Amino acid sequence: MTKRRIAIAMIGCSLILILGSLVYLLISMQNTQKQSTISVVWQASSTLTQQDKQQIESVWQSKLLSPAAGPHTLAGHTLTITEVHQQDNWAYISGIANAKPFPGPVSFIAHYQQGAWKVWIPGEPDFCNQINQVPNSLLDQTDKQYYCQ
Repeated sequence: MTKRRIAIAMIGCSLILILGSLVYLLISMQNTQKQSTISVVWQASSTLTQQDKQQIESVWQSKLLSPAAGPHTLAGHTLTITEVHQQDNWAYISGIANAKPFPGPVSFIAHYQQGAWKVWIPGEPDFCNQINQVPNSLLDQTDKQYYCQ
């Protein structure tokens, strides 16, 4: 009788652990879905059209939220675009992310090529090659070196 009680207790504990794990996974998945976006607020004036802004946002977010990007410190937060500098088909865009506990600056470059915007973020493998293509009148050599020393 004692062995039977022990077996029943072990089965009960196992079921509780499995059920708890399933509940934890469900809650984690819901939280991940809620925080898998980045809100973008454009406060800077520019000649970018609404369509340009939406395409830049989409490309930028897909890079930051992809599994290859690693931990997503901006997921679930808001980026406020405060500056947009443009020349020809290039744009240097910067702003502030409200990431907690420490808000911080965010900047990236965008290039309009063959009917679509491409975006590069500091730290990406091809970022330094691309920033060196930005006209010096848009982003001077000192600024470029700041990102790519």
